[in-house]
Amino acid sequence: MPRKISEIKEFTSKKSLENIKEDPAGNSLMGNIKKLNDELAYYQNSLEVSALRTRLGNIMDAHKGKESNEVGDYNIENIKTPLEAVYKNKVNDPRTRIADEKTRENVRKLIEYVAAGLDIKTEAVPVSDNQRSDVKRMEGIGRIDLREEQREAEAQARRDAVKGKSALNLLDEHKARVSALPKSFKGADAAKQEAEARKQLKEACLDIMAARRSIEAKRNDKSALAKAQLDADLMHSVRNDLAANEAVNSFLDKMSYSDLRKLAAEGHGGAMEDKLKAQLRTAYEIPANAPQQYMPTAKERIEALQDKMDTQSFRTTTSHGEQRKLYRELLAARAAVGAKRNAKETLNPVIDASVLDREKKLLQSEPLNTALVRLTNGVMQEISADAAVRGHGGALEDLVSRELRKMALEKDSGYKMQPVDMRYAPTYDERRQDLNGLMNSERAPLNARLRASIELGVLDTMQHDYRGDAKIANVDSINRQADEKMKIYSKVMDAKTMKEFVNNVRENGFQAASSKFELENAGHIRAVGMMNEIDEKLASNPSKEELMELAARKMVLLQENTKFQLNKNKEDIMQAGKELIDPDEALEPADNDYRSADEKLLGNISDEEMTKHVSKLMKSGTFKEMCEALGPEKLLQQAKGDGNSLITSYSKALDGTLKAAPAAEAGKNGPQRDAVKEGEAAGIQLGGK
Repeated sequence: MPRKISEIKEFTSKKSLENIKEDPAGNSLMGNIKKLNDELAYYQNSLEVSALRTRLGNIMDAHKGKESNEVGDYNIENIKTPLEAVYKNKVNDPRTRIADEKTRENVRKLIEYVAAGLDIKTEAVPVSDNQRSDVKRMEGIGRIDLREEQREAEAQARRDAVKGKSALNLLDEHKARVSALPKSFKGADAAKQEAEARKQLKEACLDIMAARRSIEAKRNDKSALAKAQLDADLMHSVRNDLAANEAVNSFLDKMSYSDLRKLAAEGHGGAMEDKLKAQLRTAYEIPANAPQQYMPTAKERIEALQDKMDTQSFRTTTSHGEQRKLYRELLAARAAVGAKRNAKETLNPVIDASVLDREKKLLQSEPLNTALVRLTNGVMQEISADAAVRGHGGALEDLVSRELRKMALEKDSGYKMQPVDMRYAPTYDERRQDLNGLMNSERAPLNARLRASIELGVLDTMQHDYRGDAKIANVDSINRQADEKMKIYSKVMDAKTMKEFVNNVRENGFQAASSKFELENAGHIRAVGMMNEIDEKLASNPSKEELMELAARKMVLLQENTKFQLNKNKEDIMQAGKELIDPDEALEPADNDYRSADEKLLGNISDEEMTKHVSKLMKSGTFKEMCEALGPEKLLQQAKGDGNSLITSYSKALDGTLKAAPAAEAGKNGPQRDAVKEGEAAGIQLGGK
C-alpha cells in the first residue's frame, strides 16, 4: 500500500527541504521528489516525463497544503505508470535515454529512492535493501527534526504571546479566564460541564503560578508585577514542573471547584500561593518532590507539627505508627537545615524538599527506627510526647540520642554502637561514661564487661586530639578494633581471667592491663590468632589440598579442651598425638618455667616448627585415611569451628572405627588398611620416613 500524504507529513521537516543533498541517500522523501522534479525539467517535452512531473508537482502541493491530502494521495496511487515509463525510456533504453551520463545516473537513483520512499511495488524499478534502509533511516531523522521544529514553533508562539506584556498584564488575562468560567452547573450534564470547567480552571491556575514563580513575585507587590518582563521559555519550564508535581496536583485537585475558582480570581495569584504554602507547612507529610518555592522554613514546619502533637488525642488515640511519622517529620526538618541545639536562628532557613526526604528515609532505617519505636512504647511514650512539643524539637533529638546510647549497652546490639548520623552519635565522654558503667556493673554479663573494658582502650587510642565533647564519627573502626581484640581475648580467657582483667582495667587502665595479659599469654594469643587466620581461609572455598593443610594446622593448634591437645601427661601425648610433635622436644620444661604444657607448646612453636609438624601430620597414613573417609565436604564442615569433630574423626581412624563413605570403602583394601594402622600403632614411620 503506497504511503499517504498524512504519513509523509509526519517525518518531513523544513530542514530536510532546505538542505537537499547531491546524494539521494541523505535526503528525505520529499527532498528527493523535489530534486527529481527539478532534474527532469529540461526533458519536459517528453510525454512520460511531463506526466511524471505533473504527479510529482501535485504531491508537493498537497504536502505544502496548496492541495488537499486526497489530491496528494490520488497522485501517489497513480504515479507508478509514469515512474516506470521514465525509468525505462530515460534511464535504461539506449535509444531514448538521457545522453549525459551523470544526469542519467542521478535520475536513476532518484527514481529508485522515490519508489522506495512511496512504497511503490514494481519490478520495473529495482530497489535495493540498502536503499530501503536509507529511506527508513532518513524517516527517523526527519521525525526527530520535525519534533524539534514543532517545539521551536510552539516556543516562538509562547514568546510572541507575551511579547511587550508585563507580568501584571498576563496575570490579568489569566484572571479574566478564571472569571469567565461558570460559577455553578445545572442540568442533566452538570457533572460533565463541571469536569470540563475544572480542567480549564486548573490550567489557568498553573499558568498563574508559573508566571509568578518565573519572576519570583512577592506578596502584595503590584508595582513589581507591572515592571516585570516575562521570559516565556522559563515560564514554560516552570509550568511543566508544577504540572508534574505531586504536591501541586494534590492541592489543585482536592479543593472544591467553587473554592478554587474563588481563590484563583482573588488578586493576582498571591492568595493561591499562600494557600499552597500553608498546606505544605501543615501537612502530615511533605512529598519528596514538593516545589521548593513553596516550602516552609524549619521553624514554621516544626511549629505546625507541634500544633498537631500538642493535643490530648495525639497522646491517647493516635497510633504509635502515626506518632512516629510526625516525630520523623519534625526531626527531619531540623536535620534538613542543620539546626543546632539552643540556637533558634539555625531554624530560619527554608527546608530543601529533597534533603528533607533523605533525612526521613534515614530516620526510617536502623538503628534510628528502633529508637523511635522504643520512644513510642511504654513509659517513654509520654516522655517523648512532652519532648516533642518542648522548644523546637531539640529535646526530642536528645531523647533519640539517649535511647541509642542505651541500645549500645544491650545484648541485642552486641554491646556496641551502631553507625548513625552525627546528630545522634554520642560524644567520646558520653560513650566512655556508658562503658565504665557497663564494666563496673556486677549484674552485667561477664563478656559484656570484658568488651566494655576493651572498647575503652580502643576509644583512648582513637580519640587522638579530639575533645571529649566531640561526636564519635569513626564508629565502624572502633567496633572493628574492639571486636578483633574481643575475638582473641575471649578464646584465651576463662571466667576467672576475665574478672581479673576487667578489675585490672578498672584499677590501672586498659593499656597496663592489656600489656600484662598479652605478655603472660603471648603464646596462647598467638595460637588463637593463627586459629582465626585458618578459619578465614576455610571460609574462602579452599582447594582439596589447601583444605587438608588447613585441617592439619587446626589439629596442631587445638586447645586443651579437645581430645587431641597435648597436656602435661607424657603417656597421653604418646598415645594420642605423637605424630604431631615429638613429646621429648615439646614437654621438657625448664626448672623456672611454670607455664602449662599447652602454653609452652603454643608459645614456642615457630613458623618453621609449625610447618614441620603440619607436614608430618599430612604425611601420616591415619590423617590421609581420615581425609579420604570424610571427603572434602565433610572435612570442611568438621574443620570449621573449634575442630573437636576433627579430633574425634582422627581418633576413630586411629582405632579403626571411622566409617568411610561408600565410594571410599569400595576403593580401599581392608587388609592394607589394617596393616597401616598396625604399623602406626607400633611407631613405624610411613611415607618413606
